[in-house]
Amino acid sequence: MDVTIGRVVDGKIVVEGDELPEGSTVGIFVSSESEPYKLSDDEAAELDRAIADVRAGQHVDADTHLARLTSASTPREQR
Repeated sequence: MDVTIGRVVDGKIVVEGDELPEGSTVGIFVSSESEPYKLSDDEAAELDRAIADVRAGQHVDADTHLARLTSASTPREQR
């Protein structure tokens, strides 16, 4: 997972830096002019650590996480 910044130009997202591979799945955070999206040094460091963990395989994928949440919210007598 990589983090990059871009802007909307003519209705399309144009990213800064290296070009993304065709077909890449991206997440989008939209900031407003009144509340720009900024990270403190500590937040940026935490994000860098989290990305390193994911690259090292130290994460829980969404399907597993959702299954755990569903299981935890199911009353014991229904399990």
